[in-house]
Amino acid sequence: MKQALTVLLVEDDRDACDMFVRLIDSLEDICLVGVTNSGAEALEYTKDYLPDVVIMDLELLWGYGNGILVLEALREASMKYLPYILVTTYNRSRITHERARHLGADFIMIKSQKDYNVVDVIGFIRSLKEDILMLRNISGEKNGISDESPNILRKRQITRIATEMDRIGISPKQQDVTI
Repeated sequence: MKQALTVLLVEDDRDACDMFVRLIDSLEDICLVGVTNSGAEALEYTKDYLPDVVIMDLELLWGYGNGILVLEALREASMKYLPYILVTTYNRSRITHERARHLGADFIMIKSQKDYNVVDVIGFIRSLKEDILMLRNISGEKNGISDESPNILRKRQITRIATEMDRIGISPKQQDVTI
């Protein structure tokens, strides 16, 4: 089986989150590693899970923070590999879009366009899958090459295990998750 594309969803609209989760769960070539409505959690999840793609709502009106702050923090984090960042937003401001692109947004989709929908967002990501994975593999992250400390790597492994346990309905708090 080919390598699945890992995706982090940063979205504050619960209905949109549900649609993304249902669609991604039905696909074999994409794996959702996390969902959050918080800019701070988005930064932590990106550092911990190293997703291939971040689908990020620019304005987290019913969440915490905003996409511009997340992009700034990711840029300052000096990560070895930055994920492909697909921004979704109702905001049509040219200045805001230019700032998002300057900070690392790879593509911006406007939610108020009549052809915008979750299926097309995921379809767009899937159309770029091979290119995203190729760039990721070149960076060395997916090949097990890392210059992180053993403690950081251990934390990342524990977080991933706990997330997977939670996804299958096992509470990591009930288990002794040690490596």
